Amino acid sequence: MRALHKFLLIVAMGGSLTACSNGRGSVEEQDAGSAQDSYTVGGVVSGLKQAGLTLKLNDAHDVAVQADGSFTFAQRLASGADYSVAVSAQPAGQTCTVERGSGRIAGANVNNIAVACAEGGHAIRGSVSGLVGSGLVLQNNGADPITMTADGEFAFPTRLPGGAAYAVSVATQPTSPNQLCSVANATGAVGDGDVTNVRVTCATGELTVSGSVSGLEGSGLILQLNGANNLPVNANGAFSFPVLLPRGATYTVTVATHPQTPAQNCGVDNASGTLSASVTNVVVRCQRNRFAVGGVVRGLVGSGLRLQLNNGEQLDVVDNGAFGFQTLLRANDRYEIEVSRQPSNPAQECLPRTQSGQVSGTVSVNIECTTRSFTIGGSVGDLEPADRVGLQLNGGETISAAEGGFVFETRLLSGTAYNVRVTSSPASKSCSVSNASGEVRGSNITNLRVACAGDTYTVGGQVNGLTGGGLVLRNNGGDDLTVNANGPFSFSRRLA
Repeated sequence: MRALHKFLLIVAMGGSLTACSNGRGSVEEQDAGSAQDSYTVGGVVSGLKQAGLTLKLNDAHDVAVQADGSFTFAQRLASGADYSVAVSAQPAGQTCTVERGSGRIAGANVNNIAVACAEGGHAIRGSVSGLVGSGLVLQNNGADPITMTADGEFAFPTRLPGGAAYAVSVATQPTSPNQLCSVANATGAVGDGDVTNVRVTCATGELTVSGSVSGLEGSGLILQLNGANNLPVNANGAFSFPVLLPRGATYTVTVATHPQTPAQNCGVDNASGTLSASVTNVVVRCQRNRFAVGGVVRGLVGSGLRLQLNNGEQLDVVDNGAFGFQTLLRANDRYEIEVSRQPSNPAQECLPRTQSGQVSGTVSVNIECTTRSFTIGGSVGDLEPADRVGLQLNGGETISAAEGGFVFETRLLSGTAYNVRVTSSPASKSCSVSNASGEVRGSNITNLRVACAGDTYTVGGQVNGLTGGGLVLRNNGGDDLTVNANGPFSFSRRLA
């Protein structure tokens, strides 16, 4: 007990406490002695007429029960641990069954497991014929093994109650010489008496089943002959089942386990037939699992988005939602999805520009698109340090600019028209804008030039014959002037 406590302490000091095995179960199952957080598992046995009953806890801890009454496993379990109690040995002439045998410890001892024993039970019997080798092992319901060394009758030691299911199978085929044994009447449900019609027939073979494997990249491939006779294959090339089959016997080769590292699917050609000679043409072809590559686009309002897979297939995306490339990639292949062309009209930026990784299943990535906008600006020249010029963008935002560079705060989408005009000039000067209008084309506008000159003059004239309102005059593409009556007019902007 001290050794166990010391072991647990070392594990706790090394980091997080994990379940470790010392050959008798997990840490949470170790005998906790007087620990307050460990609990016993037990119950009551009834109907037991003689010794021989053995119960097992979690496939690891036994308790022998000699008579009716209560039982308790010596092993204590932590709260939250799972428990499972089963009969590992039946008493002679009786069949015992367990009720409420599994569950989870919930902070208290378990004492409600009920084991009921009844007289008799029914045997699973049968016969073996044709056996000339040694090492034939039969089993019932995946357990209760018996070894046969010669023809004759057999009976499994565990008796089953009426209504119980049984399934007899060959756990190990005979050797010396190799034989193939098959089971007839192998499965069913126990009735009111013993099952006696199980028939195991063994045949001495002279013919083999073999073939070749191609395309195998990893390990884990297991082939089967006639639903048994597992044959692990770890490399491309020839294979042969060690079992000898008699002439006239049927054969079927199947894949019991497909390779996992990397994940592959294997198919079998010439997989079945009837033996008239040894078979050599079974062909197993393996290829990596192939997976789709795609994802989801969000926020797209422009047109022209183009994606590219592994510098190969191009995919034009016209709307939000799911997208998928036609190219399928194999497990463990690398993938790289790149935005090879950003949207336009309006211009947008879609991210991530590049998404990459290793294929382990269907690939799905998110592409987020945002609309790109651009600034309008330029420079002002010919001003005194205290001078300012008023500038207006598209009839909206107005700024007061000094000598040097300027940028409007308003940002415009690509494809949007812009027009900048002078709203006010310093006293005794006239300012004008060159490159004042145009259309944003996917980049900031930086080439506006505002020039100011002294000795300025007004531009005006006379309107005659006007009979209504709504007349607007414009000078130099800007500086609009509304005239509502005949008479003299003058633009507000002065020119050098």
